[in-house]
Amino acid sequence: MRLSARPKGRVPRSMTLRACLVACGVTFATACQSVPEYHKLSPNAWGLAADSSRVVKSSPIKLSPSFFLTLPSDSIHYSMERSIDLAVGTWGAKCVVAVADRVDRAVHLFAADGEYQATIFGGGRDTSNFDGIFSVALSHGRLGIGDLVKRGVWLVDENGNIRFVPLPSPVAPEPRRFAFALGKAALYELWPGQNGKSSAHWPDLGIPTVRIVSLEGAGAGGFGSLRPFPGRAFTGALNVGRLKLYRDTLWLGDAASATVVAYPLEGAPQSEAPRQLHLPIFRSPRAALELHGPAQDDAEALVEYQLLTFVMAPGGEFFTIQATSYPEYSPAGASFVPEVVVAAVSADGKLIGTYELGARPVALAVTRAFVFAIVADSGRGRTRVVAFPNPLSETSLLGVRTHDESCDP
Repeated sequence: MRLSARPKGRVPRSMTLRACLVACGVTFATACQSVPEYHKLSPNAWGLAADSSRVVKSSPIKLSPSFFLTLPSDSIHYSMERSIDLAVGTWGAKCVVAVADRVDRAVHLFAADGEYQATIFGGGRDTSNFDGIFSVALSHGRLGIGDLVKRGVWLVDENGNIRFVPLPSPVAPEPRRFAFALGKAALYELWPGQNGKSSAHWPDLGIPTVRIVSLEGAGAGGFGSLRPFPGRAFTGALNVGRLKLYRDTLWLGDAASATVVAYPLEGAPQSEAPRQLHLPIFRSPRAALELHGPAQDDAEALVEYQLLTFVMAPGGEFFTIQATSYPEYSPAGASFVPEVVVAAVSADGKLIGTYELGARPVALAVTRAFVFAIVADSGRGRTRVVAFPNPLSETSLLGVRTHDESCDP
């Protein structure tokens, strides 16, 4: 994936990085004076094996839809056509699937068999609540809704009470994104850092990789430390990932290296080295590039992400959306839609299988019987939410809806 931190007044598009690489090869030369300088970051510098030993061939099994999640036919306020994230959890006495939609600015709840339950919204589409919705989580009878515009998480209980927990940035300027997981008594936030020359001083500030924030919005420690990288744009580009809770363990999935890291929430001291699993990857890693413009603070990181997202299955397996191929680095190729593959990986990091869903997947959620996926309709730019049989469950192969779902492993 190409990550851009492009300030105004950047390198003109008439001289793309692709053209520069073709003309000059790996080393910068006079013919490329339109691009003042760039440098590469070795895959080993972010923990991805340079010898491509983790690359496996993908022979996906095609999964057929079991059913679709749809709103009631008389719904006039919402369309659920721009869904962006999914979560599975217990709401009341039921296991439900939560679908976050950025245009609806709402979260739609469905029973695990696909029956529509309710819509959670922030007072109506004419309010500023849920304006920047981008992520959703369900845990311990609470719904968490990530809001990029307000930079925090809306918490909704089973009675419909809504309150906002801000996640202030530890340094300025605030980054344009973050990831979070919702626990019983805390929020866990992955703060990727912001691009800029100040990143060299972040280790001195002691900013953790994952910050712990109480449900009242107070800081409560963290795990790890924000990883510094050379240059001005790599830190904000290579500390990117997703967070998921599974039982009493917080899992961090690193996007660039397709590595998942386990942080025990109880028992083990924080000083103990966390457990890491290197997931299989589906294409050879290429070096990240940092492109520098004429201004001192002008930098752009070009990074290919191996792991786009992941979820935990009830049995402890990982279901992932991973990359298979991207175009050559080029500002002109920024709109390229990557090929992706859905993979099931065992709890010890071994590939179980890869799966074809018939459309490009955006997000996943997994129950014992089904894999729920937001898939993109590239022709219309809309999304659908589809339930597929869970290939790891023998009962799911019957393709029937079940009413005895259990959310908790």
